[in-house]
Amino acid sequence: MSDYYVSTGHAGIFTTKCGGSPGGGSSCGPPDINAATVNLIKEFEGFEPYPKPDPVGLPTVGYGHLCKTKGCKEVPYSFPLTRTTAAKLLNDDAKSFKSCVSSAINDSVKLNDNQYGALVSWAFNVGCGNVRSSSLVRRLNRGENKNIVASQEVCLNVSEAED
Repeated sequence: MSDYYVSTGHAGIFTTKCGGSPGGGSSCGPPDINAATVNLIKEFEGFEPYPKPDPVGLPTVGYGHLCKTKGCKEVPYSFPLTRTTAAKLLNDDAKSFKSCVSSAINDSVKLNDNQYGALVSWAFNVGCGNVRSSSLVRRLNRGENKNIVASQEVCLNVSEAED
């Protein structure tokens, strides 16, 4: 199913037409990320059952949940987290990043499941503010070729990180 396209934009990302009565009354949100994206995030983030500083010193738990309070008291699950509860927490966290990508990308940009998932995974790591102000999003919204933009932006970010 990775070769169907989703439309993106300020109104959200939709894999199906939003339903509802002719007068409205129904709201749609961004689609779920696919299993490949979830597995990619899990692999990159690793699993931590208890809050612990990540490589840059920020307290995280589960699969990369950034603690917002001392001891991660906002987490609705008991510690130690299981892989199942950590996956639920990841799913909860992903909602804001799916919305972030949805609102940053114009309706005219067509993404397949994996492209969309890659952007959500990227947003998970860099934050929504950085997504909205990125050259990657500006270029996609201008209609540049998605594959060229992705390739050049990855190379640009790698070379900047090496400096």
